[in-house]
Amino acid sequence: MTRRCAGTLLIAVLAVVMGLSMGTARASASQQPIVTYIAISLKGQYAQHLIAGTKGKRYSINVYGIGFDSASTIVVNGQAVPTRLADTNELSARLAGIKLNPGVLSLQVVNADGHASNFQTLDVVTDPAVLAVRSISKNNGPIGAQVVLTGIGFAPTGNRVTFVRPAQPAEQESAAEVASSDGTSLTFSIPPSLCRCEPPCAAPCNETAAAEYRIFVSNAGGTSSSVGFLVTSSAGPIGVWGADTTSQGFLGLKVTVTDSQINIEGGCFAGLSTTTLTTDAYGNFNVAGFYWIEAGPVLIVPFLKEAQFSGSISGSTMTLTITVSGSSTPAGPYTMAFGDDVRVSHPCV
Repeated sequence: MTRRCAGTLLIAVLAVVMGLSMGTARASASQQPIVTYIAISLKGQYAQHLIAGTKGKRYSINVYGIGFDSASTIVVNGQAVPTRLADTNELSARLAGIKLNPGVLSLQVVNADGHASNFQTLDVVTDPAVLAVRSISKNNGPIGAQVVLTGIGFAPTGNRVTFVRPAQPAEQESAAEVASSDGTSLTFSIPPSLCRCEPPCAAPCNETAAAEYRIFVSNAGGTSSSVGFLVTSSAGPIGVWGADTTSQGFLGLKVTVTDSQINIEGGCFAGLSTTTLTTDAYGNFNVAGFYWIEAGPVLIVPFLKEAQFSGSISGSTMTLTITVSGSSTPAGPYTMAFGDDVRVSHPCV
């Protein structure tokens, strides 16, 4: 995940403000940790990426969020690293023992009671001045969707496009090699299958799962940084559900369901569940998560509370009700359409 220095201080302050506004930021016995931001440093200096081949212990990371306690542990690609609680909303660690092979590392925070945070990722690149992915034309779509990567260092032939699921970082799967006519763009379609070896493979390839991926490029010049893409299922629930600004009298609402979490984005509020959405035989769902109000204009000041996200899915329509802890009046029900990737207005920020 690309991280820019200009945002480091703002997000760090955000994490602190989150703790101050709640007044109960330390993890309780039932609270899951949430990671909001990761800052990387090399010998005390800000670093945008991890560089392949460098010893992991030379890098320090500061993980910001909420729900941390003195026993919280940072886990990178399934391997725990020595972790220190630097502040109520901050953990620090060195990546000692972590092999920095080119690609993507997955990071979670796990508390002593076993509650695990949402996934975040760290890019391990060779030389971002030689090969880098800067953007992607869209961030979600079904198998067959055409996407364009833009960046630098793409070769005329031999560009290997690799997909990594943050929830399963050890499984790095590749699409067929992609050509670039200009060195700055790669155009391809999300393939129906991905291979764990460089195609063509002797072993059978796997059907492309509906899931959240990080996508990076490798060629003779090295390995690039990554960008996110959500492969949506044909009829949900994994994908984007949205409601426009006019039909229900509010400023847009979007629910993004991945294989590992649910993100809710409203005009003046947001929500998160660190589990995916599943329905019963009747299409009903009820998952636990967190809800916060956003206010500004200088900083986003969240007031985090536990919440239940409940509703139903019928065909391409989702209804959603948000019940916030301590509130007697649920929000909703909201009605959203599958595949409606609405742009949500944020007047409160």
